[in-house]
Amino acid sequence: MANSNFVVKNGLTVGALEIDAATGNLTTSGTISGNLSTTSIAKNDTSIALNDTGTGSDIAVTVDGVALFNITGSGIIPTVASNGVTGFDLGSASYPWRDVFVSSGSLYVNGQKVLQEDSGNIVVSADANQNLVFQTTGSGSLELDPTGSGVIVAKGTFQIEDGSNITNSAGNKVAVAVGLSTDAIEAKTSNSNLTLSGNGSGLVAINGGMTISGNLTVSGTTTTVNSETISLADNIIDLNSNFTTGTPTENAGLRIMRGDEAAVQLRWNEGNDKWELTTDGSSYANVATEAYVSSAVAAKDNTDEITEGSTNLYFTTARARGSVSAGTGMTYSSSTGVIATTITQYTDALARAAISVTGSGSYNSSTGVITVTGGVTSVEGKTGAVTLTHNHSSIYVATSANATSNASGSLALTAATLGFDMTGAITYQVYLNRQILRPTEVSVDTTNGTLTFSTGVLAGDDEIEAIWMD
Repeated sequence: MANSNFVVKNGLTVGALEIDAATGNLTTSGTISGNLSTTSIAKNDTSIALNDTGTGSDIAVTVDGVALFNITGSGIIPTVASNGVTGFDLGSASYPWRDVFVSSGSLYVNGQKVLQEDSGNIVVSADANQNLVFQTTGSGSLELDPTGSGVIVAKGTFQIEDGSNITNSAGNKVAVAVGLSTDAIEAKTSNSNLTLSGNGSGLVAINGGMTISGNLTVSGTTTTVNSETISLADNIIDLNSNFTTGTPTENAGLRIMRGDEAAVQLRWNEGNDKWELTTDGSSYANVATEAYVSSAVAAKDNTDEITEGSTNLYFTTARARGSVSAGTGMTYSSSTGVIATTITQYTDALARAAISVTGSGSYNSSTGVITVTGGVTSVEGKTGAVTLTHNHSSIYVATSANATSNASGSLALTAATLGFDMTGAITYQVYLNRQILRPTEVSVDTTNGTLTFSTGVLAGDDEIEAIWMD
């Protein structure tokens, strides 16, 4: 049978192996081993088992002479390592896989774990210092869509690329649920206004202090200030500032609210072009300007128009002269209104005549010279008028009690004790046993004549002498 074919025409059954002559199909309930070349392998059971009975060998899968992968004990391993260009694909664009089920394993791309399951979380990650980019092209959008009750959580700083914005899909304002904390807010577009507005009837509330470096313009109908103190640097406040042209018709002024009492006003009345004020909220009186007073006085310059009472008498010359009287050294005529003085004017003769001398001396009233005949022998050669001031002196002998007191502390001796009065003294000296004392040893109070000796200065039976000039 060498080099001859074995032809089965009516079928062949050998044990568990059966060959169908009509179809050529080979079926068996056993195991087929060795090299097998066929277009298909089928089994009427739920699986086909490929068993490697050799030692250290893998099962290679080859299509059209191209080895695709090997089935090994470690898994399905491609025969060509992919570098992004070479290698083999799992599925294709025309025949993609429907679902890929992975248990507790992970998905690696280029050696980096990209996708894994971790304690119920699906983690998408990148290498250290490597960016993780979710990117679309064209008009495609990148959506983060928690469809349940979950939220999108950013656990790090959320940064917007320069030139990009946060917008609302419907073109509405972007809502921040709790509040926005930032150091500065400015308008996005250059030279555009920044608008802060409440929602509906809500107000814009500023809870802390506010400093406005530019101008403040209030365009509403009512401005309410609840501050207790208002300080304005401007020295002029404009009322009716929006009325710059035309004939004025509205009054303007300052009104003070007084609780249950009627409000009072100081206002400019456009009807009569006068300043007015009210103290009861209803009746107004003109403010007494210089022009108003002059006009009122000119209108009442005739006494016939003035109502005179018992005390509010109007002026007459006789009444004015009758209310004047002469003082000391003067005479007065109520009929003429002349006041004359009776005070004698000063002259040298009158002054000299008023001076006299008693004691040791003489006086010449014609020349005003006073001659001292006793008590003074010379005044150091001085001539002319000389003023002499008494040189006061008093001597006191300290007692043993005083010395004892001074041994333990400073001792003050009053004018009453010493028997002299140094009140108002200009100069003074204090001697102890005929020796002058230094200021550190004794102090003098010239308001009451008290001498205060330092501790240990004064002893029993010491002689104290105080000399002063007032």
